[in-house]
Amino acid sequence: IGGCMEVSVYTEADCLILDTVGEVDMYAAPDFFQTYTDHTRRYPQHPVLVNIEKVSYMDSSGIGVLFKMFADSRSRAVPFYVCGARGMVASLFELSKMNSILPREETVRSAQKTIRSIA
Repeated sequence: IGGCMEVSVYTEADCLILDTVGEVDMYAAPDFFQTYTDHTRRYPQHPVLVNIEKVSYMDSSGIGVLFKMFADSRSRAVPFYVCGARGMVASLFELSKMNSILPREETVRSAQKTIRSIA
């Protein structure tokens, strides 16, 4: 049931990167948040970059889980960026007004640059 989502997590330039592929829907959202939590426990001070460049579908649960990650990062005073929203996903961000709430960057590279400039 539900779409397929895969998340590869790695660290690069002291950032925790969640490379997300597929569909982030109500079925995938709980696992997505669990993956986030497991890795932020291990790297609590690393800025978090969620790369959604290869996410083909997202529903309100996906938006909700990104917001939960953002709120958690903010509570730990750690930078958080959603990178690479395209197509339908970018439209969803606009419609849900998340554009003005969630920090966004075009790419993981540009997010890392932004983080370095504020560090």
